[in-house]
Amino acid sequence: MILLSNHFTEIKKRFTGRKVAIMLDFDGTLSSIASTPQRARIHVGIKKVLKKLSQSPHTMYIVSGRSVADVKKKIGIANVTYVGNHGMEWEMGGRRKTIPLPRTIKQAIGKAKQKLRIIQKKFPGILIEDKQLAVALHYRGIRKTDAKSFQTQTASLLGELTRDEHLKIGKGKKVFELLPNIAWNKGFFVRMMVKTELKNMAQKDIIYIGDDQTDEDVFRILPKALTIRVGKNKKSAARYYVRSLQSVYQILTMLVSRYPSERSIFRNSADQR
Repeated sequence: MILLSNHFTEIKKRFTGRKVAIMLDFDGTLSSIASTPQRARIHVGIKKVLKKLSQSPHTMYIVSGRSVADVKKKIGIANVTYVGNHGMEWEMGGRRKTIPLPRTIKQAIGKAKQKLRIIQKKFPGILIEDKQLAVALHYRGIRKTDAKSFQTQTASLLGELTRDEHLKIGKGKKVFELLPNIAWNKGFFVRMMVKTELKNMAQKDIIYIGDDQTDEDVFRILPKALTIRVGKNKKSAARYYVRSLQSVYQILTMLVSRYPSERSIFRNSADQR
């Protein structure tokens, strides 16, 4: 991976005066990772820049693992396409669409919610996030003394819940997810946009920024785009990485000519440490 700050000038030239598609994850990209999903807040400076970008010729997508309703509430900006549940639902131009799921998968998700609540009662600090199309088990708040027992019991339960192959396991930062076992993820959604809404845009004019394993599905299908991971990971398919949300702010600011000079912001960036 390449540290983006070492190539910022050439990247700035590349996008000067160009209309681009900006695709952004939420948690860990626009908001710091919080102790619970509810406590996550979009960075104030980033929100101001996003509002400006939403009023520009650029096209903007928020591509999150949260539900559309949740991430839309967190950001609260119009003229943005909100994509939730890792691409399984999206709201574009005031219309919301969802990938259709078989009844058997919906039933499996309902069963998973019930089973996960049993685990929740056993281990204080666990949070269950009902995303309708999926269910997540957050364990950032679990006690260290419970960690080993939690891992053992959770592994057994997840194995049970995925045995019939209706669901699959997704892993993130201190979270397990039970997702529909279908050939769909953030990468499939972005590929669909590239072939439809963005069919007249060159891939080199797409910017995607994310921080988690689910974003790798997008990085892999956009080899010519500006792909950026927040946080270095040697196995990442992203071309560049940055070390902080401050650097995300800087990149977005670069695309807004009326915003204060990115040079002064960059001078204090964590990427320079």
